[in-house]
Amino acid sequence: DPLALEIIDETARWLGIGITSMVHTLDPGVVTLGGAMNFGGADCPIGQRFLQRIIEEFRQRTFENVFKGTSIAFATLGADAGYLGLAGYARKKALKRLLPNTFVTFVSSRTSTTGKVRWPIGYWRKPERSVVAR
Repeated sequence: DPLALEIIDETARWLGIGITSMVHTLDPGVVTLGGAMNFGGADCPIGQRFLQRIIEEFRQRTFENVFKGTSIAFATLGADAGYLGLAGYARKKALKRLLPNTFVTFVSSRTSTTGKVRWPIGYWRKPERSVVAR
């Protein structure tokens, strides 16, 4: 349907403009698009067209070095993202109870070789007392 494609292209244009503003403000390095606004994702021709239009709008409106240093892609976790986020939050809370004097942080990433999500844990002990230099 030509009208539907025109609406998708217009949406991609405005989203590309918004992403450009966000990248110029925050400089995130990676922009991940998730939720219902993926038009079938990377596996669907309409989703690919949508993403390419966003990337092209971003390329036209940003500096070359910013464009080369920024990746724009669809989220890959799909409907599981909420569950994985909740599981990570619950794990962090549980470790906080078990290790009360420890700062716990999580970094989630998708491994390219196995396709499985891993949850590495980084933590360190808080100092027993603070020393203030005067």
